[in-house]
Amino acid sequence: MNQLSCILLKPQPSTADGIVKQQNDIQNLIEDAITGAGLKLLNPGGGQFVDNDIPRELINQIYDADVIVIDLNCYEPDSLFKFSPFLYYLMGVRHALGNRTIQVCAESTKPHLPAVLQMHHTLFYGSSVSAARQFARRFAELVQQMAADGDLGEPGNPVQAYRQHKEQKALAAERDRLRAEQETLKEQVNTWKKKAESGERPSTASQRIEFRPLK
Repeated sequence: MNQLSCILLKPQPSTADGIVKQQNDIQNLIEDAITGAGLKLLNPGGGQFVDNDIPRELINQIYDADVIVIDLNCYEPDSLFKFSPFLYYLMGVRHALGNRTIQVCAESTKPHLPAVLQMHHTLFYGSSVSAARQFARRFAELVQQMAADGDLGEPGNPVQAYRQHKEQKALAAERDRLRAEQETLKEQVNTWKKKAESGERPSTASQRIEFRPLK
């Protein structure tokens, strides 16, 4: 199996303490989980800041990378959550493309996140050694699932959940249409059999069967 490529995106903290905490989290937890899962990190050394611009090169990388990891942490003091709208935009773009996006953050950030994001590929980590190991294990399991299922597996974000829901509805409607046509055909065949048994010759109109191509 080919090694999956990965891009790490992160917000720009506004304080010196936030910058230090982000560096520690990325070096000691997030990048370790990425390499431990066998991903090839295309922007090593701390990932890519997304603050006040959306470079075309970054759009290209997000489109081409197999897996995107997004640091969703709140690094601001007094629980003030400043999350770049540019980073949210890029996350939305990637969510629209498929299931292979992983959001990561500390347990302390959980209250700041929309509940719908927490339901999907968002992994939380704590400060203890056991919590870090559990985070790395869950991260590796999720990458293995992505490698095996691609975009056909469990939806990884709200956009893909709705896409799969629409596709399932369309398939159900198509199955119902095919069943109805099958029943109609059976009724026509039974009618011909009864007429044949009674010696009645089917009319020309009744012999016409319209076959529709399967979609």
